[in-house]
Amino acid sequence: ATTLNITSTDTQSSILTGYGGGKILSWQPASGTAVIGQTTLQASKATGTKVASKRSNQKTHRIVEKAGSAAWGSGFGTWSGGVGTWSGGFGTWSGGVGAWSGGSSTSVSTSNPNVNIFNQIKLAQAEAYAPNAGSGIIVAVIDTGIDLAHPAFSGHLVAASSMYDWVDGDATPQEGYVSGATNAAFGHGTVVAGIIGQIAPNAKIMPLRVLDAEGYGDTTNVVSAIEWAAANGAKVINLSLGSLIEDVAVNSAIKAVYSKNGVITVASSGNTNDTKITYPAANGLDLKTLGYGLVGVGSVGTTNLDVKSSFSTYGSLLEMVAPGESVYSAYPNNQTAYASGTSFAAPMVTAAAALALGQGTAVILDGGQLAAALSSTSNSVSTVNPSYVGLLGKGRLNLEMFMKSALGL
Repeated sequence: ATTLNITSTDTQSSILTGYGGGKILSWQPASGTAVIGQTTLQASKATGTKVASKRSNQKTHRIVEKAGSAAWGSGFGTWSGGVGTWSGGFGTWSGGVGAWSGGSSTSVSTSNPNVNIFNQIKLAQAEAYAPNAGSGIIVAVIDTGIDLAHPAFSGHLVAASSMYDWVDGDATPQEGYVSGATNAAFGHGTVVAGIIGQIAPNAKIMPLRVLDAEGYGDTTNVVSAIEWAAANGAKVINLSLGSLIEDVAVNSAIKAVYSKNGVITVASSGNTNDTKITYPAANGLDLKTLGYGLVGVGSVGTTNLDVKSSFSTYGSLLEMVAPGESVYSAYPNNQTAYASGTSFAAPMVTAAAALALGQGTAVILDGGQLAAALSSTSNSVSTVNPSYVGLLGKGRLNLEMFMKSALGL
């Protein structure tokens, strides 16, 4: 993956001719960047002042929540027709029935498996400020794909023409189970999408598959998916994945879709319990590169309220945190699972952005300001994390305060 600095006078043909050939993956003259997918031989011919970076492509991005570990430690269940989020009794995924109770409430239904988590982030209080529940907003889930047939997503997905699978090279981003393999990441994308669907039930999910069943993906595919998401109307992107080293190609794609389309990207920080925050989440506070268009998210607990999760990566570059332990969601083959990891904290923040954007003209902040408001309205967790002061961002997601900020209240 070769990233180049371009100007408005450059053309795709001149760049390919002058820099070794290949395939244009991202062409963004407005933000001054282009990304080319090249063979090793082609990349060797890409020399000159316009070259910003070259990076080996294969398996550069990954997830770290592995099957059989704490990620799926609470086991599986059978999908039972929906989860009642609101006390009014409506099912979150009930095939067209309103997911929100329509009235003011102060707590989530006690029958909801995520009741404590949703009360922690003040989801019920946000209902009064986000009655559209994310309606009209497309959220791209760039991950392992999803179980397209799961009843959780019935009526909640974009048109098939807006989906894609870069792993198999087809238009069906179905979770891929490989016989004889460990399938360590199987179900990951389904869980992530299911969390978004619970918090912003009227948003549409755009599944884009870039990771295989082992949880690995290529730089060029991640870049292509980011570009695809923006081109097909997504306003929020969830990246519950990361790279251990800086990836300029992915950075340029995130920056480009924000600059051109106002797309917000939310990324997980990683699960190494150290300060090695994965990229791109590590760039969430760097206004010189990605700016307010990117939010990096770590994880805190619910049973141990707001205490840093034992697995969560942290550090001065982290922007904010959200609950990421034993989160109940959809799982392939008509099942459910309780999952833990920063991958499952990030979609809560993603869904929050969708809730605000779903209010349309009522939102007084642009995409970048919304991204900044997510962290600035969060609840400080310093008191219960004395050893991590300044290392958990500005605090834990507070949906009520964020929605009030988005609406200028």
